[in-house]
Amino acid sequence: MTDAGLMGLINSSGETLRRGSVRLLVSCEVVVPLLVAIVCTSASATAQFEPRWSPPRPIPGYAVDIKPPYLVADQNRTIHAFSSQRVEASLFVFYNQWTLARGWTPPVKILSSPQKDKATVLGAFLDPDGMIHLIFFGGHEQEAQIYYARARVANADKARAWTRPRMIGGFAGKLSSGSLTGDRKGNLLVLYSGYRDGNGLYEVHSTDRGDSWSEPKPAFLTGSMDLWVYGIQATLDDAGRLHVVWDVPNRAGRAEAAYYARLEADYEHWSVPVVLATIAECLYKANWASILPLNKELLAMYNCGAPPHRSMRRSPDRGTTWTSPVVAFRHLIGENGAPVFLVDNRAGAHVVFSNRSSDSTSHGVYHSEWNGDRWSDPVPIVAGPPGPHFNPGEATGVVSQGNLLFVTWAQDPGLSGNPVSYSYATLSVPELPVVAVEGNRPVVKLLAAVAVLLILSVSLLVQRFRRPA
Repeated sequence: MTDAGLMGLINSSGETLRRGSVRLLVSCEVVVPLLVAIVCTSASATAQFEPRWSPPRPIPGYAVDIKPPYLVADQNRTIHAFSSQRVEASLFVFYNQWTLARGWTPPVKILSSPQKDKATVLGAFLDPDGMIHLIFFGGHEQEAQIYYARARVANADKARAWTRPRMIGGFAGKLSSGSLTGDRKGNLLVLYSGYRDGNGLYEVHSTDRGDSWSEPKPAFLTGSMDLWVYGIQATLDDAGRLHVVWDVPNRAGRAEAAYYARLEADYEHWSVPVVLATIAECLYKANWASILPLNKELLAMYNCGAPPHRSMRRSPDRGTTWTSPVVAFRHLIGENGAPVFLVDNRAGAHVVFSNRSSDSTSHGVYHSEWNGDRWSDPVPIVAGPPGPHFNPGEATGVVSQGNLLFVTWAQDPGLSGNPVSYSYATLSVPELPVVAVEGNRPVVKLLAAVAVLLILSVSLLVQRFRRPA
């Protein structure tokens, strides 16, 4: 949550003094109550700083051994979830949705992989025209491709509504990592880990809402067959520039460095990759990075240290230069997935992440808000002593209607019998207007055209009969 509302009140409430005059234009009878009001307002804002989170609940119908879903929210108070779930020996893409009024719908199978019967969801994006775009890693680490499919959001629960998966990125892997994002102009951008020209970060894009795609190009190569790209996170800023972070693990699974790079809005020119942190300075790993464009600067958060902490760096110039790293949350440690950045309807920045207390007596999922200079003290969404049935991690999240934070998480993969869970909280910011979801737009357009023709025909007939004999 930002302090914009409070600062606006303070700026608008200052007393006016005539320059060079000793005469006070605002009496104490006005100033004192006003100061009291400001203090009360400040106290009220502080008291409402942290939203109230709903009790954690498992997502019904989810298997106990799957990762949290990828989430997108429409403006009709509905959250759409995409997960990969097993049916016998195959891995399929499943869909279900959540609303505050009705809860969860049952998960339904919507997509299968043309490659090796294994589809691992890597990203989803809902465009302003009501189309959901989705990518998945099809295959396994020895042989895989990146596939793309789309469907109208109103029909996302119907397998027949989805286009046939189209291969847009070859030679994917060995690790299943990728990202999909887009804008309001029909541009879609995909990043993925591949090895066509060597192990590295590859980019492919569409400028026509997914009808056609560019050829994959490497944006970064590790320069070694023993290093891969993983943990890819990407986001667009208001100017259409793509900001990307990733890490580079070795064969032992230890990430040797975390990187940042920027793709200009022409989709042709990449900045020189910047090393955010290295294994030498972090002593253990440099991984789980996320990036957030906010108020003309960039915030990057990643794991670093032994034990690992959430470190943060800021860039005032679109990623060219960066501040020295600082530890964002000193009393929380561990590596439990990348932090999730969320932005509400008032441009307030939030972060959700999984960590454990520095004494390891409590593990949990936490929420914090940006106050313009630092993150607030994190508050647990769920937390408790670690055990055979509790160790939450790998959080995902989305903002619905601009004022509802929605978060999911899984338990440690080593803990059996623990399903994916969720929680939500309503913020004290206005809700965006509800916009009804459109169905099949071509059918709607056809019906509208038929209606116009009928009206014109009736009008011509009426005019004909009104003519004098």
